[in-house]
Amino acid sequence: MLEYTNHKIEGRVRISPSSLFGLYDNPSKWYKSTVLGVKDSPNMSMVVGTILHDRLHRFYQGLEPDIGLEVEYLSTFGNNPEIDEWKIRDVIEETYLFLAKEHLPLTIKPMKMEEYVQYIPQSNPNIFVGGTYDYIYHKDGKVILGDYKTTGTLYSEIKTHHWLQLLAYAWLLKFQNIIVDKIEITYIRKYDEGTISSKTGKRIGLKYPEVSVIQQDISEDDLAFIQRELVNIGKRITLCKQDSNLVDLVFPPNYLSHF
Repeated sequence: MLEYTNHKIEGRVRISPSSLFGLYDNPSKWYKSTVLGVKDSPNMSMVVGTILHDRLHRFYQGLEPDIGLEVEYLSTFGNNPEIDEWKIRDVIEETYLFLAKEHLPLTIKPMKMEEYVQYIPQSNPNIFVGGTYDYIYHKDGKVILGDYKTTGTLYSEIKTHHWLQLLAYAWLLKFQNIIVDKIEITYIRKYDEGTISSKTGKRIGLKYPEVSVIQQDISEDDLAFIQRELVNIGKRITLCKQDSNLVDLVFPPNYLSHF
């Protein structure tokens, strides 16, 4: 299947780099998802992103998209009314056609893709940090760590939640003796067929695929910051394991959450 393996270590909570912003945005929801395992149902964007990630990985391996695997993956959402398989197919085909013709041939082939990395702290037996990053490549003597993000709107700067995610991956990679100099987000605006106006009968909201690649330097101070944050998160989880009455205090709800 296309979904990532859910890595587990008995007795420890996995802190995923991709989840970090959710902690700041809504601590209570993050705790329920990460510690208690209460997950949100997949949505259209998540499914499109998963399939496109697989296609991008296969492109650099010189392989064609595995349609059979994609069909099998989509079939798992047969009972989910929020997942429109036919619309997903249109979005994937149009978006990937653009990427394969206009963007990917101009890029540097990554030296590593879709690799799982983790760190198991000896100082805290209740947590570990782990996840799967998208790609790494070398350019001008620099190591660049990147991530693909499918969006409805292109961004002109790296969003905070994406910065936190890649910073955590850069920190994890240090334990593999890979020192990251820059982080990079490849924002991919998905194809959107729009809708037909009931008044004019014309199509509105049509968006064609487009790509924006944004880089940002990272420093030792950045890595020290993310380490402090991860240590702090581990301590908060430990407190709640010792006394469940502290959960609402240590991980309070945010009713104005974005996510």
